[in-house]
Amino acid sequence: MASKTQKSGNGRTPVDKVEASTPDAALAFSQDQLQALIALSDVVFKGAEEIRRCQMQAAHQARLRHEKAQADVARAGNANELLNLQAELLRFDMESSGKYWQQLAAICAATQADAMNLLTRSAATVGGDVAKLVGQPLKLPQPGVVPASATSGEAAAAVDPSQAWNQWVDLGKQWSDMLYRTEAALH
Repeated sequence: MASKTQKSGNGRTPVDKVEASTPDAALAFSQDQLQALIALSDVVFKGAEEIRRCQMQAAHQARLRHEKAQADVARAGNANELLNLQAELLRFDMESSGKYWQQLAAICAATQADAMNLLTRSAATVGGDVAKLVGQPLKLPQPGVVPASATSGEAAAAVDPSQAWNQWVDLGKQWSDMLYRTEAALH
């Protein structure tokens, strides 16, 4: 009987072990969050670079076309040629502006899809740890008290905070899939 009432050799209770691991879990969670934030910033910056490249390309093409049009106007011999030059310039401007906006929409959709994928992966990776970190104090054993959830596995699953997080992650995956379908429809 003496073996049942003896305390462990180091004098620590199970609560001490949980408290000792909480700072490590909080540090790991903070590191994961900071890494996810930096990766998300990288995705946004890459998207901004792509948008800028698209703008520069459109501006360069427009400048070349307008230089050519300016030279053609100087060579025009009658009003019909000027009218044809105006029509051609208008056609080019309308066509290139439509193409430009399509490219911008595709870049933005791709950037958004990359960001959602990153957030979804981050949520799936970190989500379980967050639930453990937040749920830890709630799961501390009470000395001498047998929790009711210990007898029922279904009751324990119903109060598991990671379940709500997993539903949130599933919604993110659905959103991500929808973005990919939209992007595919654009191309």
